[in-house]
Amino acid sequence: MTRKEKMKYYRRRQIALVIGIVIVLGAIIAAIVLILSGDDEVEENTPSVSSESVSDDLAADKVIDNEDLRFEFAMDEITIEVDEEYKALLINETDDMNVTWESSNPSVAIADDGRIIGVSEGSCDITAKLESLGLSAEMRVYVEKGGPEIVEKDGITYVDGILIANKSYSLPSDYAPDFLPETQAAFDAMEADASALGLNLYISSGFRSYEYQSQIYNNYVARDGQAEADTYSARPGHSEHQTGLALDLNTIDMSFENTDEYEWLRDNAHKYGFIIRYPEGKEDITGYQYEPWHLRYLGEEIAQDVYESGLCLEEYLGIDSVYAE
Repeated sequence: MTRKEKMKYYRRRQIALVIGIVIVLGAIIAAIVLILSGDDEVEENTPSVSSESVSDDLAADKVIDNEDLRFEFAMDEITIEVDEEYKALLINETDDMNVTWESSNPSVAIADDGRIIGVSEGSCDITAKLESLGLSAEMRVYVEKGGPEIVEKDGITYVDGILIANKSYSLPSDYAPDFLPETQAAFDAMEADASALGLNLYISSGFRSYEYQSQIYNNYVARDGQAEADTYSARPGHSEHQTGLALDLNTIDMSFENTDEYEWLRDNAHKYGFIIRYPEGKEDITGYQYEPWHLRYLGEEIAQDVYESGLCLEEYLGIDSVYAE
């Protein structure tokens, strides 16, 4: 083989080698491109999952969002009377029925299994709780004394069990119990304790019959006119003295207010079951002028309540004292 022929031969081999290398490189590049394009498709078709999202999903299965649960009273506040029972309407959209009940002041109202009962005048909060879910509902409760129970028997009026004779409620003309033994016994005990302190108490006027009161009242009308007489004397049938539960002590005029006996009675009469029946400042309610000497027997418990309330008997019972005509 000549020199010239050898050079042509080697040149052809070099060209073939280069072409082979180019083909191989092209195949490798094509494979790489294919692989890379395949990864992109996987990434596009597969959702990304972070540890945070997994944690949130698991938490959602275990924790209830209490803000989405309705647990509340149908009413924000109610007003009931003493001894009245109210069934509370509780809206509970949870699966937990284990409700506990609390009162902020059981002396005003108590709550038990949805029953709210008025105990005494005042206000308090009633709370229902679902301890397991950390939920609670609150309702304001106002308790009022309510209207009095007025019962008339044989022409005699009883208000919450207390016999009443005033301008609104009268007694039959034939009602004549005389001075009742309980009134006398209470006065005797009070008089004895006052005497031990050097004080002198005595009854100036006790029981008065319908006829006797009629005489007294008509005399006052003749002297001062009916309008004036009505401010200090009861019409027949309307006098407390006819009940056998009232008495006038010592001097029946305003000078009695300035005595040691009156000062002691003012602070102690209720301990024996008496109240000062027509107190100062209550004239428009009782219908009579202030009478420091006039006492009414109610029994120790009620007299104590009236005394501590600072109310006259009409206010305490929720009644008026006004003549019908």
